[in-house]
Amino acid sequence: MGYTVFSETPADWRVAILIKSTTLSQQKIQDYYIRPTTWQQKNFIIAALSYDKPKRCSVKAGKECLNELLPDIKEHGISVLMVCDAAYFTFLTGLKAEKYYGYVCDCTFKGYEHFKIIPCPNYQAAVYNPTLLKKIELCTAAFNDYMGNVYEPPGKDIIHFAEYPNTVEDTRKWLIKLLEYAALTVDIEAASLEFWNAGISTITFCWDKHEGIAFGVDRYFDDYANEFAYRPSHAKAQLRSLLKQFFENYKGKIILHNAGYDLKVLVYELWMNSLDDYPNMIEGIKCLTKNFDDTKLILYLATNNAVQNDLALKAAAAPYTGEYAENVTDTSKIPLSDLLKYNLKDGLATWYVKEKYTSIMIQDQQEQFYKEHFLPSVKYIIQLELCGMPIDPTMVQKAKIELTGIVTECVKYFQNSEVIKDFNTARLTKKAAKKTEEARLKAKTDRKTKVYKITDSVIAEDFNPGSGTQIGELLYEYMKYPIIAYTKTKQPATGAKVIKRLLNHTNKAEYVEIIERLLQYSSANKILSTFIPPFENAQQLPDGTYRLYGNVNVGGTQSLRVSSSNPNLTNIPSGSTFGKLIKRCFISPKGKLFVGSDFDALTI
Repeated sequence: MGYTVFSETPADWRVAILIKSTTLSQQKIQDYYIRPTTWQQKNFIIAALSYDKPKRCSVKAGKECLNELLPDIKEHGISVLMVCDAAYFTFLTGLKAEKYYGYVCDCTFKGYEHFKIIPCPNYQAAVYNPTLLKKIELCTAAFNDYMGNVYEPPGKDIIHFAEYPNTVEDTRKWLIKLLEYAALTVDIEAASLEFWNAGISTITFCWDKHEGIAFGVDRYFDDYANEFAYRPSHAKAQLRSLLKQFFENYKGKIILHNAGYDLKVLVYELWMNSLDDYPNMIEGIKCLTKNFDDTKLILYLATNNAVQNDLALKAAAAPYTGEYAENVTDTSKIPLSDLLKYNLKDGLATWYVKEKYTSIMIQDQQEQFYKEHFLPSVKYIIQLELCGMPIDPTMVQKAKIELTGIVTECVKYFQNSEVIKDFNTARLTKKAAKKTEEARLKAKTDRKTKVYKITDSVIAEDFNPGSGTQIGELLYEYMKYPIIAYTKTKQPATGAKVIKRLLNHTNKAEYVEIIERLLQYSSANKILSTFIPPFENAQQLPDGTYRLYGNVNVGGTQSLRVSSSNPNLTNIPSGSTFGKLIKRCFISPKGKLFVGSDFDALTI
């Protein structure tokens, strides 16, 4: 086990820094972890963590390493560990490191429960992702506070005042009071990411980063039944009417994080009577966007870098709120009291992000761009998302049948190809030999060791054209194609673009057809799995037509372009083999013409 010490006197040692052996650089560790603290270099020792695989450490190997390492650390009276490795932090605490940067955590490793564990990102990752530097600062600050006996977990006592009105009348009184505030953060908890299924489980309004209210709209506490329940329909209607009146009368600024989602749901729930109620949709959008801020966009402009931005509210507010996340995938499974407090903290967190990052955005001279371009775009995108794309479900089913037929035909070809049969036999023979060797080593004897055959159930399997590993073995080991590209993990690339380039490296007709079939299978199968399900989820409007709804995201890219998700509408096939097939699924609304253009199509 490798150690680095800065003092030969064990009495000086107070803290152990645990870090992967391949990144144990004394100079780097001093620069990133020791100098930012208020402690002397001599107070630290560095211990090397071993990995049994280049990119991953198994639980077994991790525990073996710790069982060898921790007794020595304990013997020298050290009880504080700065763990600069996410896997080992989990082994020691059972927690996920990315949620606990800035915390001092209890050790759960048997026999060492008195240890205090401080998670910290590995400095090497921070070299490539500068956003991790802020997290290292959080960790060293937590270390300084703990060692100085002034540490408090992030998020402790941030709520100074909270009210959770439960009745319609109490809620009405509070909404009248809220009209007096110049600015309020707003956040909703909903039952779904699909706006037409979302509802409004709860909503919060906060007037600063310590005070606010939260109340149930669709949910409430039934005093008579003494349980959490869903409000009767008439009470829901009353609350929606009160909320609509509040937003119409409120003269101050509303502040949201990821305004596009919350405002979209509020417009649909409070203004629209149906999916095609476009006049009321416009009124709702005008009302809710007359004076608003989006802290997600502010955060994006204040922290944009060439690697990756983490724009999640909880990540941005973690130094203030700490870890308070709930699994809100299904709000009905969360007790209302917990959901209301969680919702309130989202509102307080939004204030924190607003206060911290607005000044940075202004300092970076991004405020004008934010006000003139980013904020106005939110209005148009909400309208775009609420309108959706007209789609023909009959053509969707025809496309599905055609694509399924292509996939089935390709699979049959692979099953009947002599080349694929020979390759698969060789692959399974190799797999059986490996399994037999593993059994022999486990038994530690050649006697009575099972010899696996390719017909055994644990070995036998058909060639899978969707497996990148099998395709890689087929192309580069069996067919002997040159490796012309690698993945980020340094494995031979098997993406469609790479496979297509391999056509230039063979004259064998059967090899050419295999590659063409692989490309055909890949394209058809991707559309079937990625696009057809959301196409089938298109919603029917009162007039009998259907709309495909998706999400357009502002501030999610390094280039400032918008992105799309669920489904990715910017990635729908257009000029590829199946472009026309997919385009036929989209139709114009009755009495309207469907047109489109792109930059490449423009001429001067």
